[in-house]
Amino acid sequence: MSRCSFGLDFMTTPPLASALHLMQHYCCDFLCINLQHPNYEAFTEDISLLTHSREWCRFVVGKVSSGVSEAQLEAELAYANHLQLPAVMLSHSSLGAPSTMSIQALARIVSSHLANNTDRKVWVPASCLGGEADPQLVYRQWVLLRSLCGNASNLVPVPMVPSSASVPLPSQWLGEDIGGVWMDAEGCSWENVDAVSTARALLKRHRTAMFPIRTTVMNDEDYAVARRVLTASLTAKHDLTRADVAMAKSATDDEIDSLHEDANDFSAYNDIPQAPLQPLGDQLTNATYEVFEHDKPKYEHYQRAIESKLKQLKAVVVTSGQPIRIAVVGAGRGPLVDRAIDAAAALGLYDNIAVTAVEKNPHSLVYLNAVLQSGKWHDKVQVIPGDLRAVLQQSGANPSPSSSFHVIISELLGSFGDNELSPECLDAVTPLLHRELGSSIPQQYTSHLAPIHNVRLHNTIRSLEFSRDRKTCMNRFDMPYVVKINAGTMLCEPQPCFTFAHTVSADLRTTNERHAQLRFVPVGSAGAVWTCHGFVGYFSSQLYGDVLLSTVPSTHTPNMQSWFPIYFPIDVPQHLVCGNDVMVVDFWRKVEEGKRVWYEWCVSSPVPSRIFNSGGKNYSIVL
Repeated sequence: MSRCSFGLDFMTTPPLASALHLMQHYCCDFLCINLQHPNYEAFTEDISLLTHSREWCRFVVGKVSSGVSEAQLEAELAYANHLQLPAVMLSHSSLGAPSTMSIQALARIVSSHLANNTDRKVWVPASCLGGEADPQLVYRQWVLLRSLCGNASNLVPVPMVPSSASVPLPSQWLGEDIGGVWMDAEGCSWENVDAVSTARALLKRHRTAMFPIRTTVMNDEDYAVARRVLTASLTAKHDLTRADVAMAKSATDDEIDSLHEDANDFSAYNDIPQAPLQPLGDQLTNATYEVFEHDKPKYEHYQRAIESKLKQLKAVVVTSGQPIRIAVVGAGRGPLVDRAIDAAAALGLYDNIAVTAVEKNPHSLVYLNAVLQSGKWHDKVQVIPGDLRAVLQQSGANPSPSSSFHVIISELLGSFGDNELSPECLDAVTPLLHRELGSSIPQQYTSHLAPIHNVRLHNTIRSLEFSRDRKTCMNRFDMPYVVKINAGTMLCEPQPCFTFAHTVSADLRTTNERHAQLRFVPVGSAGAVWTCHGFVGYFSSQLYGDVLLSTVPSTHTPNMQSWFPIYFPIDVPQHLVCGNDVMVVDFWRKVEEGKRVWYEWCVSSPVPSRIFNSGGKNYSIVL
């Protein structure tokens, strides 16, 4: 079950034992409480004398005192380290007041603490960066602090839902690896539609919320109000009654889970980079085929495309007495074979088709032959083992009309459209199409790119870089990854990159190498700061006629889940100011004939980067 974490931020300083009792009584997950070395008399008793270490190591987030000096901050962080707290939260007023330190001084101390405690976190409430008068200024301060601390993965922000209806909550927070959302149950303004929408998106992605507790005693009504704010944020319901929030934490978790039933199967992959498939080298597992085959929207679109093509062929081919010849290349376990037969049956053409299924995976061939022997396909299907590119050599370069195919169907598209070698594979079989009546499904596809802000993903790849194999010296920033983007946001809409078409009239002598230079203008109010950590890739495809498939967010095929986006990282994040900076990016698709394909990319503006994966040194796709 997916859970939402609920924490209490004590604005006063109650005895720790009482605070823990309240936390447990109200089924909360953690508490935030002032934590200062006894020499500064923040506590009347020493925390370490009152409870067992297992309690504060699991449940307590220590808060730095307000208005501390540099020496006091260092002492408090040292005391938190002594107690081995999982996290420390800076004061809500660490910066900005005359008595407080500069952000550079704060960064120096925090950076030193993080370097010596890599398994613990420092939470930075947005309020400590200057309040909420100018949320964009607050965010810029956070970017400065994060940069000064070397983009440390254990330095995490805690944005606040503004209390004023006129103050926005910057959408840049969606790309940060936040510790949670700080929400004042008394002060949240639900009229602030934009801020609440952003907060709701943050909560759905990170599922952690903190609420201020202003007294040393918390009653049932206080808890109900806080729970109501949390549930309302996640469900978009603002009229919940006390009975709705139900006091039991599991009731809220169940309600929240009901919003994510479709996504639960893949939530474990959120922001986890995976190496793309080597389509001609890897043999997919049975479980992988099963996952792909459960994507009903994809195969429904394929069937619609096949039916559209068969309708055009019906009058011409059937009257001639010749069968409609269909090839399914890269057949896997046969889902497209089933769809081709179903499409023909729906049009009354079941007796007029002949299907050829080509598959190289020897384990999938066992499955295909078993289905063939079962009689399910009623002698409509011929299974040919081997690499689909070898079919051309077996059939000859210029097949006769009686041996050519009216339709060649494939699902060789990757996350970036062409990154699983669909162009090379389909170019090899396009000559087998009937010269007048033949069509490929898909007919064409285009890759799309956009700059993305995703701190969590960048830090994950950076950690891989630090632990890289010294023998291979592979630079982890010099390869693309397949990622289910969760805690990330695009700086602007994706732009078309590379297009490939597969038609009878296509000139197969044309190279499949490509180059594109794209200009991205970050979207936002003037002066807003974005951070680019790399580029996220999608694709759109014309299967046949007006039947389209797309993973581009604005045109995404509803409920289709077969493809996660592809991610091209850069090692040094770039900051862009809205209304001032334009990002210019070059992408190349390179081909070494008969051997491999790879991508190269670089940033030309505003700050030139190196060319990533130059010469395919670190990553290539084997032909």
